[in-house]
This record gives sequence, structure tokens and C-alpha cells, in this order.
Amino acid sequence: MAAVSTGGTLAGLSEYFRRSYPLTRVVAVDAVGSVATGGSLRPRPFKVPGFGSGRASAFLRPQHWDRRLQLHDVQAMWACRVLYAGTDLMLGGSAGAAVLGAVVAALDDSSLRDICVVCPDMGDSYMSTIYSNRCPEPPEASPIQREALAALESACRL
Repeated sequence: MAAVSTGGTLAGLSEYFRRSYPLTRVVAVDAVGSVATGGSLRPRPFKVPGFGSGRASAFLRPQHWDRRLQLHDVQAMWACRVLYAGTDLMLGGSAGAAVLGAVVAALDDSSLRDICVVCPDMGDSYMSTIYSNRCPEPPEASPIQREALAALESACRL
């Protein structure tokens, strides 16, 4: 499970796991409005740096992932805020997207047993955006995305 921007991290991880652990399923988490994994370019008013891209990745090929999840940037921000409030773990936006993507995937596929999430960034660079009071409310999400954010919130309260 890795968030996508340029696609280099996901491509490298995928190639390693495809070679060394071929049964591993790889999930790409991309932003709604990003074209990094073949999505449709759309406005992203609250773009999280390091998550999604306005151009297709030069590194990624469709065979690098088994599943692609798309999340709104603001959903990734809220995942970061939930994690920080419940655990004091301050992640960057792409890491928040990857964690939320993992919860969505787990809720959607009961056959998943072990999930690894790549969190390549910390949140100290995002004090004026993700962790500020100016962070917007998340847009309407799919039922499974709402359930995932609620499950993440619940898990952080344990």
C-alpha cells in the first residue's frame, strides 16, 4: 500500500515484491483528480504535496499494481489529523492517504491478512495546512471511505 505522486516508490516496491514475493498484492493510492495512475485530470483545490500528479507517471505501468484506490486530498488530510489526535503520530499527507487506503482495502476485502503501508513523510512540514484550523471539511465520500475514516478514528481511541 503506497500513495502515488511520481510513482517511483510504488514502481520500485512493486518490482521487488513481484520478484521476491509474487503472491503479494500491491495497492496504489492515488488522489482524485490525479493522472499518475491513469485517472482523469480534475481540479484539486486542496492539493496535498507528494500525493497525486497532473501528469502520468514515467515510472509506473498498470502491472505495478493490483488495485488502485482514489481518495480526495482532504480525506488524506483528515486521516492525518485523526491519527495525530489519537496517537500523536504526525504524518504527511501522502502517508495519511496510504493509511486510509489500507483501511479502505481491509474493509473492502476480507481476504487481506497482512497489510504493509509505506509512510514516506512526516507531518512537521504541514503545520500550516493539514494540522491547521484552516483544513477544510472532507468532501462527500463513498460509503466505504466514510466507514474507513470512522474505523481509523475508532482504532485511534483504543
